Amino acid sequence: MTDKIIGGKRCCGKTTELIKKASAEHLYILCPNKGMAKIIFNQAKDMGLDIPFPITIEDLPLHNPHIKEVLIDEVEMVLQQLIGIRVAEMSTSYHLEELPSLRREDTQERSSLLTIELEDESSVPKVFYQGEEVTNKVRVSFNWDTREESPLSGGTRYNIEHFVKCIDNDE
Repeated sequence: MTDKIIGGKRCCGKTTELIKKASAEHLYILCPNKGMAKIIFNQAKDMGLDIPFPITIEDLPLHNPHIKEVLIDEVEMVLQQLIGIRVAEMSTSYHLEELPSLRREDTQERSSLLTIELEDESSVPKVFYQGEEVTNKVRVSFNWDTREESPLSGGTRYNIEHFVKCIDNDE
């Protein structure tokens, strides 16, 4: 028996880990409400795992002598329902296992479509398109107009003229 809390951002696999443990050790998962219990049970079925149907706050107190321990999904929601007010902070002596995020926007640096850097009015602009610097620039133009009543008016227009140096192998 390991006492730990599985933490992480939303959608990083915390519930999936509980489902795997519940299936392997035939443990019940305690969750805030019946709706979440159905979602967890269906998720387990989709994963091809067999778990006992999750229990909820409404099922407490537990009078089943065969249930010796439970897994808790969304512990902060469970606590808030039990005590009837918002939990501002928590402490624990359990080991915290933080899962990395599975969401793409959390794991990758966001790259702008177009970035133009200009040190002063007479400097050559640095241009980055989709995170890559554009070299050998000849002309850079950027125009943005506010949209008016016509759906085709306004918007962004840009043009980056540059050349590609070719290596001649015949020399």
